[in-house]
Amino acid sequence: MGRVALMVAACCSRCLDTAQAAGTARTDVDIDDVMRFIMSVTAGVYRDDGHRDRVIQLAIDSVRASQPPAAPVTRPPGSSQSLT
Repeated sequence: MGRVALMVAACCSRCLDTAQAAGTARTDVDIDDVMRFIMSVTAGVYRDDGHRDRVIQLAIDSVRASQPPAAPVTRPPGSSQSLT
């Protein structure tokens, strides 16, 4: 990992630790999970801005402490399009 990536990970790790201590982030999530979310969401190709926004919201919601750990993610009606 490059120097900048390490600095970003360290900063994000402190933010996650603070959120977990405050009870607003799940305690079973680590910085590796969050960094992979960020990489996946930013590398994705989306149908439109709304689709991108939905994926970002899913990633954020999955880290929130108020969300059940294994909540299923369902597609909205009519969105069974191929991912390719």
